[in-house]
Amino acid sequence: MNKAISIITINDCQSDASAIVRRLLNQIKHTAESFASIHNLEIVNLNNFLSGSVSNPQPILNALNSHPGVDIQTLLNVNSVSKFKAELSQIPKVVTMSGDESRRTARVFNRGPSKESKTPFYRYFDTAVTPSSPFRPELIEPLMFADGSSDIHRSYFNHGHFEDQMTLFLGDVNLHWLTGSSEQQIFTATQFATSYKLPFIPHTFTSRPEDGGRILAVTYLGATAHQEFVSLSKELTLNNLCDLLDAYEPNDNLGAYYDLNVVTSIAPATSKIYSGNSQRVQLIDKIPGQPNSSVSLLCVSPKSELIIPQNLNHQWLFNCSNTSVETSWRIGDFCLASDSSMAVSPMTELKVQNPNCDFAIIACFSVRAGDGDPFLHAKRILKYVGRDAVSRIQHETCQWFD
Repeated sequence: MNKAISIITINDCQSDASAIVRRLLNQIKHTAESFASIHNLEIVNLNNFLSGSVSNPQPILNALNSHPGVDIQTLLNVNSVSKFKAELSQIPKVVTMSGDESRRTARVFNRGPSKESKTPFYRYFDTAVTPSSPFRPELIEPLMFADGSSDIHRSYFNHGHFEDQMTLFLGDVNLHWLTGSSEQQIFTATQFATSYKLPFIPHTFTSRPEDGGRILAVTYLGATAHQEFVSLSKELTLNNLCDLLDAYEPNDNLGAYYDLNVVTSIAPATSKIYSGNSQRVQLIDKIPGQPNSSVSLLCVSPKSELIIPQNLNHQWLFNCSNTSVETSWRIGDFCLASDSSMAVSPMTELKVQNPNCDFAIIACFSVRAGDGDPFLHAKRILKYVGRDAVSRIQHETCQWFD
């Protein structure tokens, strides 16, 4: 469990605690209903809290404080941050979750054209995450099947979300997204294909018939989440902000990536993955304006090891294979078995050892918090998604599951 702080009360929280809790639930991919269910909360009380009523906040605060991956520090006021400084400093640098622990968090969300016709659409699973991480990784199983050759009903799409997203596909999955003119686009992914999406692009995933597949989806705070940029954007009217973005010319030569809103990469050749030597196979690293973030496969050959050196990125590892590996760092170790995951904080060297006779394939998402030029990022959002999305940078209210 998370349990970064022994106990917090409403007096320890910022004045806009309800809005912050909505954002925290958004980050950990929970609706009010799903969060209330796993923590035995009264849904009426939680909904009242989210609406601004704090008549009985303590059970809700206790649940948030105990839930894995919740950055409880963002809820604290200035005095309380100082009060809990010693406890906050004890947050671990590496967090692990076994496949069995992940499967116990399974929850199903429905979508459909109307309330009466909604059907099971996604099955979500929690994975390892550190409270201070800039990203929120999830294992997702699409429950709706489509052949990937035609459009699907608009109700199956979300409204896009504030975070950037990198995705690794495990099996036969379709990525559907909408252009600024609401035209549907489809990427028919296979095992180890990848994608990157700008914030606010409406999208969804389906499995293809027969075997289907799963998704490793990492949403993270990109350049437009810079506090200075967000503060500046809120001081401007929407018209003035859009005019500023239209006129903005970056100093760097990033024009090559300006005309991309969704980046997709087909799966690498099998011969490249199983080459005989332990190696990192880069899947996607040309993320527009984000030179320090990437997705790769750690291919650890039998009876060998791979070192992940210290670096400035937050990293997330997920074992995509049936072969377990032994991982170790300065003050700990963990058996990373199939469907197990690890969240690794910056400047942590990690050793990955494979004592078995088969290859181990580990997905590695590497994210540099706030990487990139926020003005260029917002300029691209304006171009591809439109003024409403720029307004959402100023006043984000939509939840990921809408």
